[in-house]
Amino acid sequence: MLDVSNLEEFQFDDNTTTGYNVLEAQREVRQYLRITKYELPKLKAFVKPFQPPSKTQILRFRATTYIGEPSHPAAPKVVMTVDVNSLPLTNPERHKFLLLVGPRYDPVKKQVKMSCEKFQDRSQNFKWLSDTMDKLINEAKKDPESVSDVPLDLRYAAKNLKPKLRFPKEWNRPAAKNTAITTTTTTPTTVAVVNSTAATAPTTTTSATA
Repeated sequence: MLDVSNLEEFQFDDNTTTGYNVLEAQREVRQYLRITKYELPKLKAFVKPFQPPSKTQILRFRATTYIGEPSHPAAPKVVMTVDVNSLPLTNPERHKFLLLVGPRYDPVKKQVKMSCEKFQDRSQNFKWLSDTMDKLINEAKKDPESVSDVPLDLRYAAKNLKPKLRFPKEWNRPAAKNTAITTTTTTPTTVAVVNSTAATAPTTTTSATA
């Protein structure tokens, strides 16, 4: 154990805590610069040409990676979207499917959006969403005619379905007509009157008495 009482007196010959923090930040920057120069070029061997998703790949997943925060609470979250028209369902089956998903259906974009963050591992959330979609599709194919008379409740999307009001063109202010205005300018005549006043100096009389 270090005995503080026996420490030598500080001679100001070492760096401060702030100085060590600056050096540590510089080391981290140089480490990433070395990776950029020597490690990133090796990734060219793994480059693959882009291939657009096929017709069978209808599920789109989105996840967020927070750089520098591997244990961020929102990092495992996965969001899945799917176009309703791309699902292998008939019209009655699609109607039942929309009844099952409820407010997760966006009637404007014609998409179903679901998210999952139940598990700490992101891959498990991917799997849960994929399995849930398979269960919904299988359930929608079971006797879809039994719920064909049940209407869709889209009140949750009333705000998005509400038409945008526009200002009527008939209410616009008419364009102003260019009218020539004739003005008569009268130049006033200024008469200067000079008054001369005579200033009379007072007379002072001094009398001497013998």
